[in-house]
Amino acid sequence: MTTSQPRTDPSIDICGITALRLDHLRAARTGIAEAVYGPGKTPRQCAEAVRGLLEGPTVGPVLLTRATAEQAAAALTLNLPQCDRRVL
Repeated sequence: MTTSQPRTDPSIDICGITALRLDHLRAARTGIAEAVYGPGKTPRQCAEAVRGLLEGPTVGPVLLTRATAEQAAAALTLNLPQCDRRVL
């Protein structure tokens, strides 16, 4: 039987979204960049989530997916010059 380390709750409060979980180690663990899913979030919430990931312990891309123009603009404005706008 193995014992596991206690897990810490990575939930943080960003603009009223208490259950938002930022996975700072996703890219290292899976090889896939972390993404912020835009629908259901305000532009400010998207921007703060992107900021939280950019300020995390790892360096790598952060994707803002299915974002409105307002969400994307807020994320870019709050996080420049760290953001590079590439729309696919």
